[in-house]
Amino acid sequence: MVPVHDREQIAKLRASWIRATTVIRQPTKQLDDYFGLSLGLYFNFVELYGLSLAALLLAIIAGIFLGLGKSALSVMTITWSFGFILSWRHKQTTRSYTKGILNSVGRGWEEARPEHFGQGNSKITFFYFTIVK
Repeated sequence: MVPVHDREQIAKLRASWIRATTVIRQPTKQLDDYFGLSLGLYFNFVELYGLSLAALLLAIIAGIFLGLGKSALSVMTITWSFGFILSWRHKQTTRSYTKGILNSVGRGWEEARPEHFGQGNSKITFFYFTIVK
């Protein structure tokens, strides 16, 4: 069974999506509405990755003009990669939470690891901790 596309919505999506500027800015709301949240999340990733790569490229060009060495550019790239991963994780979690798809299972909302709450000392870090349920 193959789903039938709505030609009117496809035309609206094409008009807002297929332009030179949409490589960086994706119409994620319209993509969510038409294709679903998982594909919208993918295009959120593509958008953030495009913006991050553009920022990295500008930083590398500026570093070359400023005469930074290869090791400084390498450190800058490593720092960029950590920053990208952290910003994607934040954006993905925020978006998933606001759309209601975070920690959801077939039966509805379920608490993650409900048996882990209370107080104690960590055997690894030796810090005292309290987990409130």
